[in-house]
Amino acid sequence: MARRNDKRRPRALRLLLLAAALFVTAYFAHHAVYGRYGLSAHGELTQEARSLGAQLAALQAHRDRLATDVKNLQDPPHPDLIEEGARRILGYEKPASLRLTRPQR
Repeated sequence: MARRNDKRRPRALRLLLLAAALFVTAYFAHHAVYGRYGLSAHGELTQEARSLGAQLAALQAHRDRLATDVKNLQDPPHPDLIEEGARRILGYEKPASLRLTRPQR
């Protein structure tokens, strides 16, 4: 009878190790597909990256426009730029200027 128990222990141990290996494999496979950075999240992350890329391009264009404005307003600023800015802010027009308005929608 001693021999019979010796054979069962390694067999039980092998089954236990096999079950543990299958569990670990299933665990990692599940997270590879459904995890935070898994295959199912890849599409969402790609879409977010595209959106942020477009937002970055818009912000860089805005920064470039501001840099151009700063460059134009440095010593000595051009008088036409000062006049244009003042008219836009204060809402004044030259007497001989034409005003074009868009129809309201």
